[in-house]
Amino acid sequence: LAISDAMAIAYGRRFGCSVDVFRGAIDASEWPKPKRKLLLNKRVTIGYVGSIEKSQIQSLIDLMDVVEDLNKTLTYQIEVILYLTKSYNESVRQYIINRQFVSIVDHPSFLELSQVLGKLDLLVSFYGFGLDSINYYKYSFATKIVPYMLSGTPILIYGPPEIEPVNYAREGRWSILVDRRSKRLLGTAIQDFIHYPEAKQSMVLRAWESAVKNHDLKSNALRFQSFMVDVVLNKPNHVSKDKLNDK
Repeated sequence: LAISDAMAIAYGRRFGCSVDVFRGAIDASEWPKPKRKLLLNKRVTIGYVGSIEKSQIQSLIDLMDVVEDLNKTLTYQIEVILYLTKSYNESVRQYIINRQFVSIVDHPSFLELSQVLGKLDLLVSFYGFGLDSINYYKYSFATKIVPYMLSGTPILIYGPPEIEPVNYAREGRWSILVDRRSKRLLGTAIQDFIHYPEAKQSMVLRAWESAVKNHDLKSNALRFQSFMVDVVLNKPNHVSKDKLNDK
C-alpha cells in the first residue's frame, strides 16, 4: 500500500509488484457541492491550515513579501491567516513580527474545518524548494489537501515540481499552481485571482468532484476491505518491473 502515486511507482519498482494507492480520505457527504459565487470584497483573506516545518519557512516568507508588496499597490487589502497548532505558532511567530497583515489563529478541530475553510477567499499550501523539503514531500500526500479540495474555496499551491502535492494538483487541474520559486510569479498568480476570481469557479468545482471521486471515506473503505480480502485469500497482484518502468 502507498499514500501517493509517486510512492506506489517507487515501491513497485523496488519490490517488483503493483502497489495500491490509498490517499487521505474524508466522508465527502459532510462537504456539500460548492455553490457560492467567487466575489471578493475589498478585504481579501488568504488562509493556510496545517504544519509549517523548517523547510517551509522560506516559502512562507516569500508569500508574506508578495502580499506586503501587493497591499502597497492594489486597492484591495490582503490579510493572511495562519491556522496553526501551538508548537508551530511558537516557531513561526518570530517571522511575522512587523507584518500587520498576518495573524496566527488556533488550528480548527476537524468538525470546524469545513466552516473555517469555506469562509476564506483563497487557500494556500506552500512547500520548500530546498532538497530537504523535496525529499520530505517527494512521496508524501499532505493531509490538508483533501479538506482544501472539498471546501469550495480556490486553492493556490506554491512548491517544487518534484513533490507529490504539486504533481497531484497539476494532473488534476484543480489548483492555481506556482511550481518555481519566484516571488514575481507568485505575486502574479495572486493578483490575477483577485482581479478575476470568477475565472476559478470551474477549478473549485473540479477540486470538489475529484475529492469526492478519489477521497471519499466510504468508497475507499469498501475498496480497502476488498483489498484485504484478496490478501487473506492469497491473491497477490504481481506485475513485472518492466511494466512498472513503462508507467
